[in-house]
Amino acid sequence: MPSCSLTAPRVEIEDILKEQEELNESDRIRITEEIKGISSVVDETDGFLRGKLDELRDEFTQDEKSSLPAYFFDDKDSEYALMFLRRENYDPKKASRKMISYFQSKKKYFGLETALKPRVS
Repeated sequence: MPSCSLTAPRVEIEDILKEQEELNESDRIRITEEIKGISSVVDETDGFLRGKLDELRDEFTQDEKSSLPAYFFDDKDSEYALMFLRRENYDPKKASRKMISYFQSKKKYFGLETALKPRVS
């Protein structure tokens, strides 16, 4: 049986440094964030958050799987809804699905009464 040797191509550090120097600042930041698994910081202004919460509420109430009340969209509980929005990088559709999945699991394991109780701070 013939032997086969698999090796990675050799890359010189000078080539890597030259390639990095050719990148502009925004590309360098984007690549670093991608490698580290982080994204740009979002400026959470009141208007931005209110808009995203409204979109999330609309997505949540339109979903046929959602039979849960939207009590956590009240101003006093908006931090709870924001937790799901932040987790999904402010995508209301994804955040709504995550919320529904969370409450369905909570209902399955702890019962409907517990799943529907408002969160106590």
